[in-house]
Amino acid sequence: MKNRNRPKAGSIGVLDGAAVVAVMAAGLIINVVSGGIRNNVGIIIDPISVRTGLAYADVSFALALLQLLYGVTQPLWGALALKRSNVTVLKIGVPLLASGLILTTFCTSRIMLDCCLGFLVGSAAGALSMGMIMGAITPVLGKERAALTAGIISAGSGIGAALLAPILQAVNDALGISYTLIILGTTVLVLLPVVFWMGKKSKAVHEDFSLDAETDYRIGETLREAARESDLILVSLAFFTCGFHMVFINTHFVAQMLDGGISEAKAASIYMLFGIGAMIGSVLAGALCQKIQFKNVLALAYGLRVPLVLLMIVVPMGVPAMVFLSFFFGLTGDASVAPTQQIVSARFGAKKSAMLFGIAFISHQIGGFISSWIGGILIQNGGHYQTMWIVDMVLCGIASVLAYMVAKDKQSFYKV
Repeated sequence: MKNRNRPKAGSIGVLDGAAVVAVMAAGLIINVVSGGIRNNVGIIIDPISVRTGLAYADVSFALALLQLLYGVTQPLWGALALKRSNVTVLKIGVPLLASGLILTTFCTSRIMLDCCLGFLVGSAAGALSMGMIMGAITPVLGKERAALTAGIISAGSGIGAALLAPILQAVNDALGISYTLIILGTTVLVLLPVVFWMGKKSKAVHEDFSLDAETDYRIGETLREAARESDLILVSLAFFTCGFHMVFINTHFVAQMLDGGISEAKAASIYMLFGIGAMIGSVLAGALCQKIQFKNVLALAYGLRVPLVLLMIVVPMGVPAMVFLSFFFGLTGDASVAPTQQIVSARFGAKKSAMLFGIAFISHQIGGFISSWIGGILIQNGGHYQTMWIVDMVLCGIASVLAYMVAKDKQSFYKV
């Protein structure tokens, strides 16, 4: 028997009060863990190199592969989510991430490291991505809460980076990288009950939610619709810069501080500020998306990176300068995620957003793959970090212009 009180398409959702907070918290927890692991790869690059005997550039390639697979697999996971559900993909991603981290402990060659740390961890991170999380909870919470929720969930990546940076450094100093990865992989499994609980809460909504229940989304039609949307192309091109910028920081910023004479303990503490800044920036971006055009928030996030990167190039290495830059790199870094996700969701609807945000994210991770791998090669062969920073600064300026070219948001774009 059909529920006569089911919400109409466009309504705020069927959950209110404590249930809304609980669902948002569940999504936040998932992104705290998965995002925190992705954003702290720079801390483990040297220990893995020492443990395996592999060159810095070889480990950089595995981490670059992780970032690439994180992006490439997102539309594939999104296609599975369209056929099954976003929660199903999240359930697959958790044990996949745990196994990848634990198996990395036993890697003794470049191929093994590429398979475990690159392929398994990267693919699992794609399954636990921001787009997948938002696709799972937006139909539950409703589009009126989506922008602020996207900012809060995106902040999880920064929270994870801030919390895990000192913990990873301390555990690695005390127990070594092998035990650190085993403990980290085991801890990831705590996400399983969170995901199963989220599935129970969203099941009734998907059964009762008119558009999700009555619309059969075909992957081919979705892709053809996306190909006709110029805004998706613009945000995808801009996202290339975001990946280039963020992954270079994630992978090589700590190493640059160490090369500049800053101790490991201080470098880890300074990098923690990157996570704190990312957390604050994500929430601010989500809040701004409720007040001004998504495209303007996105253009601002990219544009502010230009003077920051310029300072990184011209200011001498030192603790005060790195403290300032680490925080503001974080503040402007993840701030691009919420408006990008909201532009995609506004154009195509929450149901399709996981797959199409994943397509946009491929561009992001191609940029990340290039900066992580090429950066590692340049550094290993005596090159200067400044070359990469100059390229990054130019790309950030271009991305800001591309974001501003996106069409203005219109209420008619919104579909639940």
